[in-house]
Amino acid sequence: MTQTRLAVLLLAAVTCGCYEASVPLGPPGEIAVDPAILGTWQCASPPEDKSDSQATLVVMRFDEAQYFAEWTEGREPDLYRAYASRAGSQVLLNVRSLGFQVEGKPWVFMRYRIDAAGRLNLAIVRDKALEGLAEREALDAIRTRAADAALYESSIFCTRTRD
Repeated sequence: MTQTRLAVLLLAAVTCGCYEASVPLGPPGEIAVDPAILGTWQCASPPEDKSDSQATLVVMRFDEAQYFAEWTEGREPDLYRAYASRAGSQVLLNVRSLGFQVEGKPWVFMRYRIDAAGRLNLAIVRDKALEGLAEREALDAIRTRAADAALYESSIFCTRTRD
């Protein structure tokens, strides 16, 4: 996995096979910012990837329900807006690039978890899991299958470096 692929897998949705939608799963404001994911994180490729790609992720509170995220692998950071929506029993992030977007489909969806070691695990919804579905059906499938690991690309693992 190249460094570019790592960034895209995390948030960008350009080449990773991420599912892209014209609308988010829900409106902002339904779920408050989770303070557990705020801070600076050092992120690495999934364990099965041998590339050793590294990036820095800074997650900040934009308001009571939205995040501002900065992903840096090189000199210029990629900037994102994100907020949480309930999908069945799960909470997923609606993520949109602030710098570039896929024509007419700016939203991607991510699951996040803090594991027992305190690492942030991020996994993005993959398009192959929703192949052949119209957007409305795909969004419904995301909501009902949010707990299904087969819905996601491999996780990115991030270790907190600063609060």
